[in-house]
Amino acid sequence: MQRRSLLATVGAVGASALAGCGLASGHETLSDPTEHRDDHGDTRERALEFSDGGEALADFGIRATVSDGAVSLPVEIWHRGGTELTAVELRVRVTGDGESVPARVWLGAPFAGDGGDRPSVSLYPAEDHRATVVDVHELGDLRDETTTLDLRVEPLAGSATTVAVDGTIELTEGGTLGDSFTLEGTHDFAFEAGAFASE
Repeated sequence: MQRRSLLATVGAVGASALAGCGLASGHETLSDPTEHRDDHGDTRERALEFSDGGEALADFGIRATVSDGAVSLPVEIWHRGGTELTAVELRVRVTGDGESVPARVWLGAPFAGDGGDRPSVSLYPAEDHRATVVDVHELGDLRDETTTLDLRVEPLAGSATTVAVDGTIELTEGGTLGDSFTLEGTHDFAFEAGAFASE
C-alpha cells in the first residue's frame, strides 16, 4: 500500500489529532487520528493519519482482502523523517453477532533488508482470550523505515462478520533526550455473514 496514494485519493472522515493527551514531559499520546477509507471490489483500505502540531507524524494503514475463508491484512506503518519506531503492538479481534469468535492468526516476518538486524516478534493470545496479540520490538534496521507486516486471519466460525485490529505504536524523535509518542488507533473491517465460509 502506498501511503501517499491512499491519502491523496480519499477524503478524511475523522478529525486530526493536533494535540494528544500529554503525559510526562516530552511524551505525548495521540489517539484521535484522521481516518481515510477506500473500498473497491473485495478490497477495503484504511489509513489512520496521526499529526503533531499540525504536521504529519505517522500513518497506520491496512488493506483487507478475503479469500479461501480468511482475510489478508498487510499492515504499513510510515513515520516522518527524524523519528524512530521503537515498538508496535497489534491486537487482532474477530466478532460476530456481538460475540467474540475464535480465529487463527498468521504473521509474516517484517522485512529488515539483506543482512540487517531482525526485530523481536511475539504472537500470543490476550489474557482474556478475546484477541491475538502481535508484539514487535527491538526493531533494528526497521526503526527509521516504513515498516510492513503481513497478517492473515482465519475465523473459526461462520458467524464472524467483523475483524478489528487495535494498534499501539511507539515513536521517538530527537534521540534519547528527545520527544516520544504513543499512537493509538483501531481499524474495523465489516463483512457479510458467511464471507469466511470455506468453498
